[in-house]
Parts: sequence; structure tokens; C-alpha cells
Amino acid sequence: MSKAQKILHSMETFLEAHQVSIEYGSGNFYGGVCTLNQARRIVVNRHIPVEEQIMILAKSFWDMQIDFDGLSKQALEFVMKFSPDEKAD
Repeated sequence: MSKAQKILHSMETFLEAHQVSIEYGSGNFYGGVCTLNQARRIVVNRHIPVEEQIMILAKSFWDMQIDFDGLSKQALEFVMKFSPDEKAD
């Protein structure tokens, strides 16, 4: 398993433990947070590269205001790259 796949798996496990549904599908979309039947979930296009799937999940942490407590160090470092505060420069 590559480093990127390990980070993706770590994020998926963490989000699922926090009752966040992740849906992988295919089609003409990229991915992100959406609301379906009043439930917020993350959708990800399964055909995009793993690194881009990680980016979608990382941005979703901020969009959904998820507490990072318990997230693996490698995954947390990736999530922090997408902090809204980092882009304010």
C-alpha cells in the first residue's frame, strides 16, 4: 500500500468513526461535501487519482468543521495544508 493510500485509508476510517458517510461513485463530477435527505456526506469520484481523493477529504474536514482529535499525524499534516487560514496570505 502506497503512502497516499495509507493516508486515504486513515482519513476514511477516522471519518466513518465520526459518522461521516463517504460515497464513492463515477460520473461527471469531482467530489466534495453534499447534503442528501438532510444528511451531510462526502462524495468522491472513484476514477480520480488517490492524491486528489485525499484532497477532497482534507477540504471536507474544514467544510464540515470536523474535530481532528485522533487523526493520524500524516493525515493531519495533509488536512492542515488545506486550512482556510493558510489561503488568506
